[in-house]
Amino acid sequence: MNESCLRMCTNAPSTQFLRGIEYVKVILQEGRMQGAVLIGETDLEETFENLILNQIDLSPFKEELLNPNIDIDDFFD
Repeated sequence: MNESCLRMCTNAPSTQFLRGIEYVKVILQEGRMQGAVLIGETDLEETFENLILNQIDLSPFKEELLNPNIDIDDFFD
């Protein structure tokens, strides 16, 4: 099984949830998103839901998927 996990946490340790804190964890299996944990105001829920349902191969985007400087909605909406 080829499974990878990507995580991004900004502004604080992941053990705390404070106003303005975002935590994103994505589970990929064979390049396709299988699940995600979103904490805070990430604005990624609809995009990630579509990626999970449509099972799009994300292998080419893996390195940039959680890059906060890239709006992934532009790629997948």
